[in-house]
Amino acid sequence: MKKGKKPKGIPLPSATISLPRPLKADIRPNKLVFPLTSRWGNLTPAVKSGDDISEGQLLAMDSRGVAPPIFSPCSGKVTGITPWTNFSGQDSPSIIIQCSSVPQHSTGAKLGVSWREMDIHTLIKKIHKSGIREADSYRWPLAWRLAQPGLPPVESEHNGPDISRPIDFLIINALDRQPGVFVRQAALGTMETEIADSISLLERVSGARNTVLAVWKDQYIPDSLETELGQRGINVAMCPNIYPIALEPLLIRYITGRDVPQPKGDPREVGVVVVDMVTALRVYRAVRDNQPATNILVQINAPAAGIDYQQWVPEGMLVSELLDQLPSRPKNTSKLLLGGPFLGFAQHTFDVPITGNVDSIIIQSLGEVSTFENRACINCGHCVKVCPMGLLPNDLSRLCEYGKFEAAEKNYLFYCIECGLCAYVCPAKRPMVHFIRFGKQEVERMRETSQ
Repeated sequence: MKKGKKPKGIPLPSATISLPRPLKADIRPNKLVFPLTSRWGNLTPAVKSGDDISEGQLLAMDSRGVAPPIFSPCSGKVTGITPWTNFSGQDSPSIIIQCSSVPQHSTGAKLGVSWREMDIHTLIKKIHKSGIREADSYRWPLAWRLAQPGLPPVESEHNGPDISRPIDFLIINALDRQPGVFVRQAALGTMETEIADSISLLERVSGARNTVLAVWKDQYIPDSLETELGQRGINVAMCPNIYPIALEPLLIRYITGRDVPQPKGDPREVGVVVVDMVTALRVYRAVRDNQPATNILVQINAPAAGIDYQQWVPEGMLVSELLDQLPSRPKNTSKLLLGGPFLGFAQHTFDVPITGNVDSIIIQSLGEVSTFENRACINCGHCVKVCPMGLLPNDLSRLCEYGKFEAAEKNYLFYCIECGLCAYVCPAKRPMVHFIRFGKQEVERMRETSQ
């Protein structure tokens, strides 16, 4: 297995790793909110306002079969379908559910056969119908990335992913995406009884010729799991402790030596699929239990208040309600970040739903908040030195700042993976990632209006 060079970045000493403790076994939401927009298109509601619903019921689906469907984690009543602020801070048409006070458990019927006895086409359809949305910004949903040639998860006439190339490498990513987030490492260290089967399930579905578990150098792996992986022919790749190597194109380059074509960023073109460790566990449980994957694992961190938990929560739960169920709610809060310190989005409200693209909730006090300043670029070059994609973030951010979006696109705007290193090292404290995200949104808007 040919390995590529490690990317530019910042070191992550293993000594800083401390696994958060679980909060409690049962989280009961009062309200759930499900945005109907996704990067693959809008979903169509399968319910209407006033409907009574049961746990596991289908709420919305993509008529083209591309985006994963949405299922309800609880029983209750649909109180409206109306715009609501989503993870990226935009108002999105959303289904609002008032949960029943008494939880129901009318999940899917248990399977009569093991997943090992199912045919591949049945398994890939089940993965698509599990409704899994992931934290990483993958080009295509999970089932489409895993599908073997000639076995799409649904029959669709849309211009979707090319799955004609067999999968050479299936990479199970146990590296957490950014500093201070440990959900994947915690899963690897505490859920080893399910991990080997989770990986074997994905290996069987994808037909991958090589399966690799990516872990940090010197990361703890239970002896029993390491033995089991060896017996199943699953390789373990030790990766350098550096951010942002856990992000898809950089991880693929390091482990396989192959470069994902940009700006489309579709790893299937080079025969590779990446699935994170927590997603692998969610897939396994959904297929094993024959029910949709409606719970997601998140880390809740409020450093000033000494709060550091990990918890499985129902998808669609509001951050405000989750905070109400903490043993002590953080005081004097100044900033809410969803998605982590480097890759996340700052929120202007606590009433934002926790969806599949959230793996980290960070609450900061005023003294912990780093602020940007409206200062001009001083051309120091620090951002160029750390950019793992080999871009010129200083030029890109200035082009986007001054509305020169076409020039920014020609200068490889969409090659940026928004890792945040440029803003992190900027001595002028410029909001460089914000400018670049703004530029991408404007280019996409111009594309839509020109059609």
